[in-house]
Amino acid sequence: MVARGSTIALRAAGTRVSRRRVARLMREAGLRARAVKLYRRIPGLHAFFTSIPNRQLDRLATGPDQGWVGDITYLKVAGAWR
Repeated sequence: MVARGSTIALRAAGTRVSRRRVARLMREAGLRARAVKLYRRIPGLHAFFTSIPNRQLDRLATGPDQGWVGDITYLKVAGAWR
């Protein structure tokens, strides 16, 4: 799957081409595919989350429906929070 992105781009442009042909032509030209970097370490994030107390750990549940938790995750996409 070296040339998958290139093959899709060429097919979208209307060029009939196979994945193996694109891989061979890229290999002959000395080109290599690059993966997108998805993870970026944020310094101080661990210290931020450990500074927030977890009050749920201080309680003892003696029956069902005594402890409720929730999570809201916001992602910053293209400069806007989603």
